[in-house]
Amino acid sequence: MDWFKNWFDSKYYHILYGSRDEDEANDFITNVLGTLLLPSDAKILDLACGNGRHSNILAKHSFEIHGSDLSENNIDLANQRNIGTFKVADMRKVYLANYFDLVLNLFTSFGYFEDENDNLLTLSAVCENLKPNAAFVQDYFNVHYVKSILNPIEDKNIDGILFRITKTIDNNQIVKTISFETEGKPYVFNEKVNLYQLSDFESMYEKVGLKIENVYGDYDLSPFDNETSKRLIIISTKK
Repeated sequence: MDWFKNWFDSKYYHILYGSRDEDEANDFITNVLGTLLLPSDAKILDLACGNGRHSNILAKHSFEIHGSDLSENNIDLANQRNIGTFKVADMRKVYLANYFDLVLNLFTSFGYFEDENDNLLTLSAVCENLKPNAAFVQDYFNVHYVKSILNPIEDKNIDGILFRITKTIDNNQIVKTISFETEGKPYVFNEKVNLYQLSDFESMYEKVGLKIENVYGDYDLSPFDNETSKRLIIISTKK
């Protein structure tokens, strides 16, 4: 089974990552909307939406919100917000062709597939989901920064569970192993994400018909620096 199918649907995933910075997410969405001239009734797809925390911010506006995720638990949580339409869906498949004014793919929710063609297929589906000239915002980690701060072993005690997180780089992927014990039972989960650089995205975007308009290095939309930026945030449009 692909690692993401059982890990993202596990309650322990939400325990480990439950304290993500909501203020940072709010500022980021505000900054992105400030750069895009979206119509007031824009149709937006939050691709790999998780529990809908970014969609929740978008819902403060009059946009039509859609979200898709492979995790049934995530979609259940997102639907409890009552802010839009959230469905279990594979990001490699077209959600609604030529329908959206904006597609978002945030918090490194990409590069999960070991077959390069599957990752390219995801971007191709993104392009098909977009109206002509509509925008795609992709937020990924900056490979060079991640490598420079890589902590091989980290322990986190959350809700009485001691998570041991180990990180390695293998076969051009960052591999995170999460191990812990709770209620007398041991668990081990993995995360594997491809180490894509800006040049990789440039090549993939060109193949599927996306034109890069701007590249930023953090959630405040500061300029991208290949060595020091924490994030790789790409805004592109459908050709």
